[in-house]
Amino acid sequence: MTDTIEFELAGETYRATKLNVFEQFDVAFPLLPVVAGSADIVFSLLRQQQAGEVTTIADLLKLKATDTLTPLLRAIADMPKDTRDMIIKTCLRNTARKAGQGWQGVMASSGVLQYTELNDLRIIIQLIWKVVELSLLNFTLGPPETSSGEATK
Repeated sequence: MTDTIEFELAGETYRATKLNVFEQFDVAFPLLPVVAGSADIVFSLLRQQQAGEVTTIADLLKLKATDTLTPLLRAIADMPKDTRDMIIKTCLRNTARKAGQGWQGVMASSGVLQYTELNDLRIIIQLIWKVVELSLLNFTLGPPETSSGEATK
């Protein structure tokens, strides 16, 4: 399993990095009600992504905007603001944008966004989604594998 993913968004190249195990716990538990509230939509998105029918959240929203957003927004709205901020900042700390020959984090350690065009909710949500997808949505129901690829017992 990969620990980074590179992708294009709004004409820029970004790199999302997998959260460390402590960050995964911090982000996963507050998101459980969100996932539970929109499980059918999340699984539909994953199936459609695997089939190559949907590649971004924007694609899914075009297909089922009301069905997708209602349970998701309700669950997020019920979260305390501090929790939402923690999830956003944790994910953005694990996101960088290609800058010349290197990469620059999209958020400074002070919590300030490094690029003015990131003040667009549509872009931020997709950046957060990539980190969550890489870090939390790739779990399988089977036992973990060993380094040789065999299932543990």
